[in-house]
Amino acid sequence: MSKLSNLFSSSFNDSAVDSLDSLKYSAPKEPKSKGGTVIAPMTSLVKMPAKVVPIEKPVGPPKVIASTAVRLFKVNPATNAYEAVDNGAALGCVVLGSGVVFHLLIYNAQQVQYAVVPLTSSFDYSVNQLYISFYDHSQQRLSAMFTDANAMLAFLRCVAITILHVRSHSASSDPV
Repeated sequence: MSKLSNLFSSSFNDSAVDSLDSLKYSAPKEPKSKGGTVIAPMTSLVKMPAKVVPIEKPVGPPKVIASTAVRLFKVNPATNAYEAVDNGAALGCVVLGSGVVFHLLIYNAQQVQYAVVPLTSSFDYSVNQLYISFYDHSQQRLSAMFTDANAMLAFLRCVAITILHVRSHSASSDPV
C-alpha cells in the first residue's frame, strides 16, 4: 500500500503509522550564533504580543490652540443665581495643551486662574445665545459670555475639534 493511500485507510496499524514518517512535519532547528553574534530564536518574537502604548501625557510644553475674551459668571449656591466673576471684567479664555491633554483656562490680567477644565470626551457644555455653560473640576457651574457670535463660533469650533482629537487618540475613551 502506498504511503498516500495509508492516509485514507480506515484501519491504522503500527506498520501503517510508521510508513507515514515521510509525511510528518519537522520544525527547523534554531539558528546558531556566528562570530559571537547571538541570533534570537523566532519563538521569542512570536510570544511577545504587539501592544500599542497610547500617549496620555503632554508631549512637550502646552501650546495655546485658541484664545478669546469672555466675561465669566458663576452660580451662587445660596441664591441659585449667576454672579459676575472679577467684577464682570473681560477675562482671557484659552484652549491649551499638547498630545492628548488639553484644558480650557479662564484667567484675568494678573493671570489669576478662575477656571481650569480638562477637555475630555466627557466635557459637557451647553450654548445659549452668546453664553457657554459648563462645570469646572469642583462641579461649580460656570457660564462664559463671549463678545460676539463670530468669536464664540470660532472658539467653540476649536473646543469641539480638540475634544474629538482627544477622544480619537486617547486609550481611555470610547470609540468615536
